Amino acid sequence: MDNSISNFYVTLTSTASMDYFPNNTQSSYRTKLNTPLRLNGDWEVALSEICMPRTWFNIAEHNNTYTLSFEKEENMSKTKHDML
Repeated sequence: MDNSISNFYVTLTSTASMDYFPNNTQSSYRTKLNTPLRLNGDWEVALSEICMPRTWFNIAEHNNTYTLSFEKEENMSKTKHDML
């Protein structure tokens, strides 16, 4: 990645990679990037926005856990509770 870039956004949609991941759903999906992101040095990564229509009646206070998984050589998983 260009060393002069200090921040950027990546939009990941559930329908972007259906040819590669045909079992993707709105609530569980994987996305193939056109070009891998190669970040040198230390970077801070955050989820800046999530779109959840109010038609998801199964998300209530007792089950409001979201898991974001990042795959590398080893699987790493971060979980954020109480995002609602």
